[in-house]
Amino acid sequence: MAVVPQILYLFYRPIKEKIDRLPFCFRLIFNLSLETAWVIKKTTGINLARLIFYKIHSLLGKHLRFFICGGAKLNEEVSRLFFKLGFKIIEGYGLTEASPVVSLNPPNKIKIGSVGKPIPDVKVKILKPHADKTGQILIKGDNLMAGYYRNEKETAKTLKDGWLYSGDTGFIDRGGYLYIRSRIKETIVLSSGKNISPEEVEAHYLKSPFIKEICVLADEKEETLAAVVVPDLPYFKKTKEPNVSDVIKWNLAYLSEKLPPYKRIRDFVIVEEALPKTLLGKTQRFKIRQIYKEYSGRRAPKKEIIKEQTLSSIAKKILKVIEKTTGKKGLSLSDHLELDLGLDSLKKIEIMLALEQILGITLKEENFSNIFTIEELINKMEEMVPALTPSQEKERIFWKEILAQEPPSPLKKTIDLSPSLFTRLFTSTFAIIINCMARIFFGLKVYGKTNLPRQNFILCPNHTSYLDGFLIFTSLPLKLKHKLFFLGLSAYFQSPIIKRLTKYMKVVPIDYARNLLDSMKVCSYILENKKVLCIFPEGTRSVDGQLKEFKKGIGILTKELDAKIIPVYIKGSYQAWKPSVLFPRPHPIKVTFGKPRSKEQLKETGLLLNKDADTYQAISLGIRQEVAKLKETL
Repeated sequence: MAVVPQILYLFYRPIKEKIDRLPFCFRLIFNLSLETAWVIKKTTGINLARLIFYKIHSLLGKHLRFFICGGAKLNEEVSRLFFKLGFKIIEGYGLTEASPVVSLNPPNKIKIGSVGKPIPDVKVKILKPHADKTGQILIKGDNLMAGYYRNEKETAKTLKDGWLYSGDTGFIDRGGYLYIRSRIKETIVLSSGKNISPEEVEAHYLKSPFIKEICVLADEKEETLAAVVVPDLPYFKKTKEPNVSDVIKWNLAYLSEKLPPYKRIRDFVIVEEALPKTLLGKTQRFKIRQIYKEYSGRRAPKKEIIKEQTLSSIAKKILKVIEKTTGKKGLSLSDHLELDLGLDSLKKIEIMLALEQILGITLKEENFSNIFTIEELINKMEEMVPALTPSQEKERIFWKEILAQEPPSPLKKTIDLSPSLFTRLFTSTFAIIINCMARIFFGLKVYGKTNLPRQNFILCPNHTSYLDGFLIFTSLPLKLKHKLFFLGLSAYFQSPIIKRLTKYMKVVPIDYARNLLDSMKVCSYILENKKVLCIFPEGTRSVDGQLKEFKKGIGILTKELDAKIIPVYIKGSYQAWKPSVLFPRPHPIKVTFGKPRSKEQLKETGLLLNKDADTYQAISLGIRQEVAKLKETL
């Protein structure tokens, strides 16, 4: 089967996604099988993987002997997985000017990452190689063209002394195998003199399943790298992940940690349309650069504006709610609720509550889980309204009323308000073990314990590491440990054994990104019962160790529940266990508890930072400022 790399990548993604979705134990077994079959193939030549992974082979064709791949550089990670699964990919290199083959991997001596050896009667050399042996690839042989038709100037540039100047950079190893790096025209040269292959950087960021396509460009103003990203919206829908921008931003930052600083993407724009390509699947960077300029300059390509006369009465009501919430006019049916309208989780909830009033129906957050555009929202509401009996016009629902509602029964059962003697003993024992480990490995020091009230308050720490929850737990006095609760991402607590341990671990498993209302009700229920709640207001781990924006939800809880806030700063946990590192390492850690702060104090501090902020935003800003002050004291 002759393919371009893009075709192999289309096969690779669903296979990789299924592997990544396997439970940990099964994924471990699968990977061990891959490696074992790979070692046997290299040492004995027996392709055991064809038997082990026969289902994958049968899907692609039982009689498939090999792929021949060319037209662009193949991602080594893609190639390596196919080889380990028992497939053979013969990668080659060529140009139309060379009729068109230059090199090909010998079928029985393939080197992954290489485009093989020059074919008979063709010579290849590297022009003025740099220290890393990389330079422009020159080609000589009877397969070369006579020249470009009626274009002597370009012919003279490309053909010199019988050598074809390919315009590609690469190197030749000791075995005579050719490796391609990038096109000279596409190589990004920074003012620092660093040369960057955009294809190499793109391949690295494509490891995220949430990114469908990416094109890396030079931001000429900043002298850094920028990117145009196409999110994989079907994958977002499949995983029911509503926060497209936040997830893309976190994934880019997380993957950046594994690259040298000069190769990291510093700015990006998100587009929904596929990136423009040639017939061979090569990205047309000159067109993509224009897309980046349009989007970064907030001049996104115009979409067809909705004509109200063509809409149903329900659709018109929905549009009015969206316009009021976003302050935007001239909406389009294809507008993405987040990417185009900037709706975060809380604003989506506000729209949901407003639609309940206007349409006289009861909605749940799951009704919105697979809705991404205005058109999808209208279709969903038109589908629901006739199926339900309209109730009387509802009064406006305020956050205070929502927080007064109890959480759903399954969640409520996970909140152990009166732990048994066994549970308390388990918690105390667990606390001793964690405390010993924290002191030995991280030299943990805790400050400000005298600032902690006896009950009914919210701890608001910064979040940079998986260690943070354990550090907060072990830093509290024993009496407060038994009253402490965390919200934990439910995906981490799917295993039956872990599920049973959640009540001992003081964790309420919930997917707060998809079930924001239920998460808020859980928080309210815990505080109303005079317990202690730990919330990481940034929403996710900071991938660079810096303090990020605090979400508005903490402001809502503080105001409506009149809860006392304890700002907390954790120093050193990022260095001890960075998001990009598999295991933690010893590093000094300090935890500092600040003085209790009221909603009035926090609002006043927040308004000094942003006088136009609403009450909830001002309180969130105030909390962040208090945490930042603790950082300065350390």
